[in-house]
Order: sequence, then C-alpha cells, then structure tokens
Amino acid sequence: MIAKEEKRKGNKLAWIITLLLIIGLMFLGKTFNGRVQDLFRQTEKSLELVQTINIPWSKDSNTRSYEGAIINSDNKNIASYNMSGDKLWTKNIDFEYSFIHLGESKIYIGDKSNGKIVALSIDGDEEWTYEARQSVQKFVEKNGLLIIYTKAGEQIDQINILDEKGKLLANTIIDKGRLLSSNISFDQKNFVLVTMDFSGNHLQSSILLYSIEGALLWKKDFTDLLILDADFMNNDTILAISDSKIVSLNMENELLWSRDIKGRLKDAKLDPKQKEIYILYGEKSDYIEVLELSGKTKSKLELDNYYNNIYTNKANIYLTGENRLIGIRGDEAFLKYISASEIDNLEFQKDNFLLFSKEDLSIGKLSNRREQDNK
Repeated sequence: MIAKEEKRKGNKLAWIITLLLIIGLMFLGKTFNGRVQDLFRQTEKSLELVQTINIPWSKDSNTRSYEGAIINSDNKNIASYNMSGDKLWTKNIDFEYSFIHLGESKIYIGDKSNGKIVALSIDGDEEWTYEARQSVQKFVEKNGLLIIYTKAGEQIDQINILDEKGKLLANTIIDKGRLLSSNISFDQKNFVLVTMDFSGNHLQSSILLYSIEGALLWKKDFTDLLILDADFMNNDTILAISDSKIVSLNMENELLWSRDIKGRLKDAKLDPKQKEIYILYGEKSDYIEVLELSGKTKSKLELDNYYNNIYTNKANIYLTGENRLIGIRGDEAFLKYISASEIDNLEFQKDNFLLFSKEDLSIGKLSNRREQDNK
C-alpha cells in the first residue's frame, strides 16, 4: 500500500517537473514559444476537400463565383457552372478585340477597338449595350457602377462612369499624369482617382475627389511618394495606400492620420463591414497587422512563413502564398492548410472555400481537426 502511494507521488512529481520544464522552455526563446503555440493552434480547424471541378485558372482567363454559379471565361467564350461542376450555359464572344470583366453583379463584354460594351446578367441574358465610340483600355465594376478606362488622346487618360442600366453619369479627362486607380463611394455620390506624374524633376502622386457627375471637388498632391490606390472606407473617409505609407483623409481634404509601413508591402485590404484595415508586409519575416479606422493597431501577428495575398470572410482573415493557406482570427492562427497545387485565387460561397489553381477548382469546408482525425 505504501509502495503504491509512493509510486503515485512519484508519477505526480514527474508530471509537475515535466510541465514546469515545458513552461520554462516556452519563455526561453521566442522561436520555441511560437512552435509550442502553433502546435496547439493547428489542432483547432482543418480544411476538408469535398469536391474538385475541372475549371482551371490561368492568367488569360477570368473565373469568379456567384451565388449558385461559377463563371469562367477566356475572352473568347463564357461558361457558367453550378457548384457540382455541371455546365449551365455557354456563350461565344464574336468581338474582334474582346475582353471580359466579371463584375460584382454583372458580366461585362467589351471590344477594345470600338468601345462597344455589353452587360450580361449572371444567367447570361443581355441587359444593356453602351457605345463608347473610342478605344477602351479596361473596365471595372465598383459598388454597382461601371468605370471605363479610355483615351482622350495618345497620352491623355479618360474615364466614363455608367450606372446600373448603362446610362452615362460622368465623363472625366485626366489633364496631367497617368491614371492608376479609381473607386466609387458606397452611396454612389462620389468617385476618387489616383494619378502618377513623372514629367517634373520628382515623382508626384495625386488623389482627386469628384462628384458622381464629374465635378472636381479637390486634389491632393504627394511628392516622391507612390500612391498605389485610394478607396472609401465609408462615405466620410478616404484611405490612400502607398508602397511605404497609409494616409487617411476626410471628405474636406484634411489629413486625419498617417503611418509608415515597416518593410515591403505585399498586400492591403479594407473591410468597411468590420471597420478594419489589413496590411501584409515584411522583410525577414512576414506580418499581418489589423488597424482600426483611427489608424491604431488592433492586432499584429508574426507569420511562420511567407504569404502574398489577403482575403477576408466574415470576421476571419485568410492569407495565401504559393500552396499555403492560413486562417487568422484576432492574433491567433486557427487554420493551416497545404494544397497539392499553388493557390492562385481564393473565394467563399456560404460555408464553402473555393481554391482556384492552374489545374482545377477545389471546394472545401472547415471542420474541427479532432473530428477529421476520427474519420
């Protein structure tokens, strides 16, 4: 009896000593600490592939998911599939110099040479036609409106903005510099442009705010700072992102805040619903940082690998890099997944993960890792 009691005490003592050693090692070095944390975090969720569809992703094709449908195009044909991979409809494109934009709610087909644009519904039905009567460089749908990039001359950029029915709202010529980006406010009352000018001794980037009718409200210049994009965080705030800085402006052209980006910026994303800003950057290590609208850091996580792209779904952040996918909630990683192929794009349909690669489209679902291990 005494021997058994001593054995129990010995086992208990050994367990306590082992636990103290683990805790001590966790505080000895950041690297081992990170490894121990990753060991537990990886057990929370896994990605279970439920289906693979033969819809390859390539630089020459456009692929986007909509509710109940996946649209794929190679600028010569458009095909629609359901989530089981069955083909719903196809359409041939007979434009001489055609290109396609899969928008938020419509499919747009354009002819670069004459500027003709046709808008299709997700079901493939023609909704309206617009004749730009000049060459078109590209077009993009933002908050329900279509922005068309054209030329008013050989070195003069121009944009036209159309409403949901193809009616012209604005026709704006950029009198100085080259147009880099454009965005529409959520209430469709304003649009913002970013231009770049090399004509002087220094690089000059400019942010221009317009009314939706095309009247210039103000212009803000930045010397020796390359502004990559500017977008509306809400109807009262504009956020500008450069390769080394984030700048927040109000609608009166007043600076609200700015902060430097440490390291090389890889990707940035605004999430107006969550009222957050996500930036992915790094040099020796990659970091994902979440900012509040005030510019204050909400969370920051050092990553254990290199990533290139930010995606969001609900309150979760997802990063992809080569064949790696990581899911982040707050300052913790709850999902780590290695794909058999390089992940070229990631989309979400309800509870489904859509992983596009050059080989095919894989559909997956989140599951608890313990449930997955028991299968």
